[in-house]
Amino acid sequence: MVGWCGAAFAQADPDELARRHFESGAAYFEQAEYESALREFQEAYTLSSRPEILINIATVDERLSDLKGAIAALDDYLKQRPDAENSESLRIRRDNLHKRLDAQTPPPELQATPATAPAPVPASAPAPATTENEPNRVPSYVLFSVAGVSLAGALLTGGFAQAEYNDLKKQCAPNCANSETANAKTLAGFSTVLTGAAIASAAVGAVLWFTIGSEHSETHASTSAGVAFTPQGPVAQAKVTF
Repeated sequence: MVGWCGAAFAQADPDELARRHFESGAAYFEQAEYESALREFQEAYTLSSRPEILINIATVDERLSDLKGAIAALDDYLKQRPDAENSESLRIRRDNLHKRLDAQTPPPELQATPATAPAPVPASAPAPATTENEPNRVPSYVLFSVAGVSLAGALLTGGFAQAEYNDLKKQCAPNCANSETANAKTLAGFSTVLTGAAIASAAVGAVLWFTIGSEHSETHASTSAGVAFTPQGPVAQAKVTF
């Protein structure tokens, strides 16, 4: 911050007024009230035309992020005092401000490039498809998935049951005890039940596919399918709630 030499301004009222504005600017600057400080320094410079005040103005402009204003103030000072003792350091400071300003400014080609407008849609182009009234296929997908899993389980347990029966034929047929055939019968029962579950799930899924969620329907359905275990054995279940 450049100080003020009062002796040079003691002879005239404008000079005294300029000194008061300068001191007010310095006080505002110390309190970080930079806009008020800039106003006072500019008034002091207008009244006195003292070039050194331009350094204060450049400092305040820099604090206010007005890099262009700071550069202009330093340029003005260097034009008036090209051979001052601090001229070299002020030129370096001005060059650094130019670099900072260039880093903040987009390249000219980016500044001149207008925002790209979206391409117009030809009048003959079909309207984009909407999903607002599309059928709700989720229940069908769930049932088809259950059918697939059930069918895979049916094939697996059926294969195990067949292998058990083949072993029993070699070991004890036709006089095998119930305890010996129980495991094979259980596997066969599971295979049968899973086959039924697969068929039921696939059938209900197909019905839902063609009847639920059509364009003009507001029907909603929830589905469940699986195998229930009862005292009499496993039972396939498929349930649809509208």
